[in-house]
This record gives sequence, structure tokens and C-alpha cells, in this order.
Amino acid sequence: AAKRPIVDFPIEPSNIPLEIPDQHWGLSALSQMALAGILPFGAIFVESYFVMSSIWMELSYYEFGFTFLVFWIFAMTTAAVSMNLTFFQLNAGNHSWWWQSFLNGGSVGIYVFLYSITFFKRLEANYFSLAFIYYIGYMGMVSTAIFLIGGSIGFLASLWFNCKLYGAFARQKN
Repeated sequence: AAKRPIVDFPIEPSNIPLEIPDQHWGLSALSQMALAGILPFGAIFVESYFVMSSIWMELSYYEFGFTFLVFWIFAMTTAAVSMNLTFFQLNAGNHSWWWQSFLNGGSVGIYVFLYSITFFKRLEANYFSLAFIYYIGYMGMVSTAIFLIGGSIGFLASLWFNCKLYGAFARQKN
């Protein structure tokens, strides 16, 4: 890590903080997270059913190549959605995109956790048993991992997008 070159940002930030104008309700953090999680979850919905069935219903799972393809589609969809929402946020004058891009990318983990709760109904187990606590604990950890993976993808995609966008502005200006 010490031998890697320092990241060079195309534009030098100003020392004067800019005031963020009032945002439309559609650009709030919760509405963006709700919107950002729908498309990536739709990309992994069917595959998550088969994976969860193989784990919790003791069915065999043999489609690992297809799972890699679904992960790739999930990563590309998460990156595209996060870049689009970052662009809308920057276009509205909100320059604090860093954490919002992470939350937008990771919001698919919330959808996976909500889906896992509805999936538990198919297991025909008691909601107040040790199996429920075991299931919710493990699915909470899986959903957190998906949140972190999706958030990292969303943040890195938005960072790449901003470097390319402002790099083009810097070249135009010179």
C-alpha cells in the first residue's frame, strides 16, 4: 500500500464550504435508498430464492456459474444506480455525496433482509422459537455483508464517476 501512487483528484476543493440548497423530497436519503435498492434486488431476487432454499430447506444447489453471472449483474446494476443518483444529487447542488452513495449501494441489503423475513413463512417454523432467532441472526449477517458489498460498489462507482466527470470539466476549462 505504501508503494501505490497517491490518488490525484482532477479539481482542487475550495476551503470555503458551500451551503447545500433545500432538496426535493425525492433527493432525501430515505427516498434515494428506497429507489436504489429496487433494481439490484430485482436482479438477484430469483437467485436469492434458490440459494436460500438450498441453505434453509436442505435442497441441493448446483448453479454456481449462474450465481457468478447474477453477482456481476448485481454489481453493474448497483454501480449504475449509484452513479445516476449521485449525478442527480450533484445536479441539485448537494455536494456531500460520499456517504449517500454508500447508503444507496448498500440499500439492497435491507431489501434482502425484508425478503428473508417473508421467506421464513415458507419454512413453517414458529416465530417465537430458537430456530427463528437462529435464522434472523444468520440472515442479518448475510444482509449486512450484502449491504457492505453493495455500499462499497456504489461508493467506488460514484468516486470513479466523479473523477471522470470533474476531470472532463478540468480539461474543458484549460
